[in-house]
Amino acid sequence: MSTKVESENKIIRIGEYFEDEYHTLYLEDGIIHGTYKPKIRRIDLKLAKKLVSDRKIVSNGKTYPVLADLYKAVAIDKDARNYFSSKESIEGLSAVGVLVSNQIAKFGATIWNMINEPAIPTKIFTNKEKAIKWLQQFRYMN
Repeated sequence: MSTKVESENKIIRIGEYFEDEYHTLYLEDGIIHGTYKPKIRRIDLKLAKKLVSDRKIVSNGKTYPVLADLYKAVAIDKDARNYFSSKESIEGLSAVGVLVSNQIAKFGATIWNMINEPAIPTKIFTNKEKAIKWLQQFRYMN
C-alpha cells in the first residue's frame, strides 16, 4: 500500500518513491535510481548522511543496487566521499553505478574508485542504459 507524506519541507513519499529539495529516489525493476536536483552543487558530510538516510527509506530494509545520477556535475567533499564508502553508507546496497556527464568526470571518479576500493561492486558510466544493464546482475539479492 502506498502512502504519501507532504510537509512544509516539500518531502513526498509514495511507496517506493521519495522526493525532496535535494533529490529524487525511486525503485524500478529492482534498482534504486537517485537523481540530484540542479540546486545541489556540492555534497558535504551532513548532506551525504541525509541522502543515505533517504535511500534507506526507499529500500525499506532490503538490499538493492543503486544508480546514482551525478550527471549535473555534483562536487563531493572529501568527508562526504569517505562517508559514502563507509559500512554505514553501503548498508543495504548490492552495487553502485555512478552516472557522470563526460569522460573527464568518469576518469576522475574511476581513479577515486580504484584508490578507495569500495566494499561493494562500483562502476562509473557515461551511458545510463549501460549502467542499468550492469546493475541488473545485482538485483534481487535479498
